[in-house]
Formats: sequence, structure tokens, C-alpha cells
Amino acid sequence: MVHQLKLLDAEHFALHKKPVDDTKMLYCEGVRLSIRAGFIQDAALTSERFAEYLLEVKDVDGASYQMGEAVRYYREWGALRKVSMLEEKYADTLLCAVDNTLKSSGTRLCEILDRKPHQEFRSAQTK
Repeated sequence: MVHQLKLLDAEHFALHKKPVDDTKMLYCEGVRLSIRAGFIQDAALTSERFAEYLLEVKDVDGASYQMGEAVRYYREWGALRKVSMLEEKYADTLLCAVDNTLKSSGTRLCEILDRKPHQEFRSAQTK
């Protein structure tokens, strides 16, 4: 699965301290391809890992946005225990802005690519 390879590539880049913009692009592509293929659970995992990476590189606004996306994808998939775990783990650092994720000024690489992964997922579900 190509979307899983993008996640692995992003993780490899993050681990080896490759350029931040390149790493962000790989995570975003992983989310986008997961949604396009109909794997909401993989989009959730990739968004979660993306958020954790953004925390490592001190992009708290971007991390907050991506964690909000991860929570939304996990919730759509029905993984409510995972949602509760993330909300508990990141309540103080990230999820204080979950209600405002669509209004956030954080990093939105998928929008830079002029794609909205969650809309692609919904259209894939109706096919």
C-alpha cells in the first residue's frame, strides 16, 4: 500500500533528522493517500504520528491541528477508546484547540497541496 510506504518514509525522515519541509510533505501525502484509498484508520495513525513529529520540531500550532485531525479520523472510524486516550494524553498541550482546528493558523500542508483529505474520504465512501 502506497499510503503506508509514505508513512514509513516520513518516519524514516523524522528519525534521521531530514529536512523538516520534506518530512512534513511525506506525512501529508500519507494522510491524503490513506483517505483517497478509503483507509481512515491509516489516515488517523498518520495524522497522529505527524502531530507527534511536529511537537518534536516545536510546531505546536501545527501539532494541535494534526492531532485534531487524528482525533476526528479515529472518531469517524469508531475508535472511541483511542480518542479518549489521545484526549487524556494531550489535553494540556494540543487538544485545547480541537474545537477550532479548522480555524487554526497552524501548519496545513494538505491545504497547501490544495487537497482536503477528509472530503476525499467522504466521497470515497459514497462510491
